[in-house]
Amino acid sequence: IAPVPESQETESISFLELFRIAPVGVAGVVAAGFSFGSTLSMAPIYGDSLDWTVAQISFFMATVTGGALLFQYPLGRLSDAWDRRKMLGVVQVLGIFTLAWMLWNPQVAGDSWEVFALAVLLGGVVGSSYPLSSAVLFDWLRPSQMVAATGKLIFTYATGAIAGPTLIALVMEGVGAPGFPLFLIVVHSSLLLYILYRIQVRKALPVEAQEG
Repeated sequence: IAPVPESQETESISFLELFRIAPVGVAGVVAAGFSFGSTLSMAPIYGDSLDWTVAQISFFMATVTGGALLFQYPLGRLSDAWDRRKMLGVVQVLGIFTLAWMLWNPQVAGDSWEVFALAVLLGGVVGSSYPLSSAVLFDWLRPSQMVAATGKLIFTYATGAIAGPTLIALVMEGVGAPGFPLFLIVVHSSLLLYILYRIQVRKALPVEAQEG
């Protein structure tokens, strides 16, 4: 009979303490909720406003999901060997580039190669932001704090995922289809600027001290 594993004591932790410990991680989780929730809820409306067919919208959404799955492992591995905040910043730059592409070409055809490329890139960005952000946070936590922190992160992410679709809907109602990439550009740009600020005021953890 295998021995009973030793139980580990857990510590409670508040939202404010989480933010104090790893502000980039918490800010990233909020932004990830905004971005992912907005994409899943409003991308079909965006496609419909561009006169895409139901099949084209379905393909776009499926490809976004595929991009989210495709990007997570390689980006995660890269972040293990680098300052995770910088890796998260690179992802935001990729997102801004992708969304600017959508904004620059607002009448992209639903059956073009651009749609496939945009969907893969967009999915990779919105699908990778949460795991990278949570990894940033967990790098700074003690093991006894991780259980409580996980619950707080899920709540924080869910809050962003609820607020994001509401706000992006208001923007799209005001400016039309371009409001979709425009709103997400603001979200990812805000996070990028905050990451750049935090990199200046706080040194990164040594790579060997990061959670692998």
